Amino acid sequence: MAKRCLSVVDYNYRNFRTSNYDYMAFPGPKAGDDMLDFTLTSLDGKEIKLSNYKGKWVVIETASLTCPMYVKNVNPIKKVIQKFPDVEFLVVYVREAHPGSRVGPHETLDDKIALADRMKNETGEVRNMAVDNLDGEMHQAY
Repeated sequence: MAKRCLSVVDYNYRNFRTSNYDYMAFPGPKAGDDMLDFTLTSLDGKEIKLSNYKGKWVVIETASLTCPMYVKNVNPIKKVIQKFPDVEFLVVYVREAHPGSRVGPHETLDDKIALADRMKNETGEVRNMAVDNLDGEMHQAY
């Protein structure tokens, strides 16, 4: 798996550009593959290790407050959650997809956690939520 290694500033870009993404690359794990163990942060500041989910079926979605693909699917995913009660559903807050004047790029982990909490409240998200570190270690790896 190829790992991108952008600096914190480049990763947390100020303006969205399609050149920030390779839309033909899908470097993440396939269904059933072990995922690398990352340490994320809960909304109350506690560490969450992905290895805590080992042996469980887990669906992980990356998201941000400015990601329209995430926001539009918060309510539809609730039906999927009800259909699969034995599956763990986890949202991982990553960089802002479309930073701008309303929500800028993350400058501190505390800022990122606060925006994740705001997103959870504004969208009515019911899934557990974790926050990737400021340089997007998990997000950049996958």
